[in-house]
Amino acid sequence: MNTKESGLALLPALILLVFCSTLMAETPAIWGDLTPGPYAVGVRTIEQYDHSRTYMPKTNYFGEKIGGVRDRPVQACLWYPAEYSGDEMRMNYGEYVFPYPEDDRFFELLAGIQNREIQALFATIGDQDIMLTITNTPFAAVRDAQPADGKFPLVIYHPDFNGIFCNNAVLCEYLASHGYTVLSTSSLGLNSVNTGEDEMAMEFQIRDREFAQSLIRDLEFVDIDKLALIGADAGGLMAVQMQMRNTDVDAVVSINGWLTRTDKIEFCKNSPMFEAARMHKPLLCINTGAGAELDHSLFESLKYSARTLVNLDSLPGDGFNHYPMFSLQLNEEIKMMVKPIRDDYQTVCRLVLAYLDHQFSKSPQQVPFENTAAAQIGIEIETLPGQDLPPTPDQFMGIIESHGVQAAVAIFEKFHKLDPERVFFQEGQLNVRGYQALNQGRIDDAIALFKLNTIVYPHSSNTWDSLSDGYLAADDRKNAIKCMKKVLETIPGDTITNDQVKQQIKEKCERLLSEMEG
Repeated sequence: MNTKESGLALLPALILLVFCSTLMAETPAIWGDLTPGPYAVGVRTIEQYDHSRTYMPKTNYFGEKIGGVRDRPVQACLWYPAEYSGDEMRMNYGEYVFPYPEDDRFFELLAGIQNREIQALFATIGDQDIMLTITNTPFAAVRDAQPADGKFPLVIYHPDFNGIFCNNAVLCEYLASHGYTVLSTSSLGLNSVNTGEDEMAMEFQIRDREFAQSLIRDLEFVDIDKLALIGADAGGLMAVQMQMRNTDVDAVVSINGWLTRTDKIEFCKNSPMFEAARMHKPLLCINTGAGAELDHSLFESLKYSARTLVNLDSLPGDGFNHYPMFSLQLNEEIKMMVKPIRDDYQTVCRLVLAYLDHQFSKSPQQVPFENTAAAQIGIEIETLPGQDLPPTPDQFMGIIESHGVQAAVAIFEKFHKLDPERVFFQEGQLNVRGYQALNQGRIDDAIALFKLNTIVYPHSSNTWDSLSDGYLAADDRKNAIKCMKKVLETIPGDTITNDQVKQQIKEKCERLLSEMEG
């Protein structure tokens, strides 16, 4: 049987399944042994166009104009804590695979995503009866259910390249039942539903989720001040890179992520968006795959992040998703064969929940996460503490302004010992602050700032000249003379200061030295 034709043949059947599941009082079988939280689960979608980016070209190959909306379509899908009135219809998986849009212009796009997902599933399973069982499997969520009272932390979920937003709907529903809102979008290519594995595609998919975040930030039940990111497979790298550009993120979870996969390390390192020093929030890294070849060098380079590492061998290493949970709907032979994988999937769900609860202080116990998880979940956990994060140049200037020069000097000395090559400020910025202090009569502060400049920029004649001005203002002739001699030593090799300023400094120091030593 032709895989592509079989996948396409399932499309009408899936559309007919929409809204056909009934509300169940008990936890759906797809959740296995996962214990639901205190909330029901709602799900809603929002369709909007990102007018800052195009998705369809203006013309076709022949230069003929293409009609319709060309801007990039983004469907934001949101799980949230909800209330049931008792007569709602719970979703089945077919509704997740084709989340019927409010905006009819999205119909063709979502049909393409559905087709992509069905073909990928059928290529793996190869049995149309099993496929129909999967798509008709009841889940917990109710479409557009009444949100529960209160505000709930936001979790943004990143699927793999070519992943659909609901590849881990079990995990997302489970988190929502425990008091989290979970946001995601299906992965799209630059100009089609299919995407390659490259930096540009990754950037577009991260931007899709950033745009989706902007669409839901004003919802009354979303606490935008509490933000976590979860990613599976390549989505694990996307989650980390989203934190690197978003300082509001509180925690990151990477499941089977590329950060530790030997075959993906170079991709991560070469990504223009990846900068280890910008990853400074707690990170949970869950490795999967028995005997998988791992490289922890990149993970260890994230030295400013408090990192937690877990290895689960039963889960396959070629893609993390909830499909092992569907075995509960199948025969006993398949159910028993898949049991270790299914158990580990549920362990991941419990581990992620425990981690988020710990990061957002929802757990009453004030103990390290590894102790909490070991007690609650029974798995071994490795932790790497994060180093204190040094300030950026702008933050360093802010410290001088808000906490004073001595506090800034103490912070500089602490981090300079750890990383002597790190640049904490621009020479010109600190020089201006030094002269401001000097003009205000704060001579000791001025000297302290000028000294820092000579430490970071020892080959600049201008920094030594400024320090000599500070000592002159303090009537410290001995040190002023030392600094002026240092100016004359550095001028020949000074590539920082421009020639005109160097000549002025040289003439000034030669004159003062002649007067003071003459």
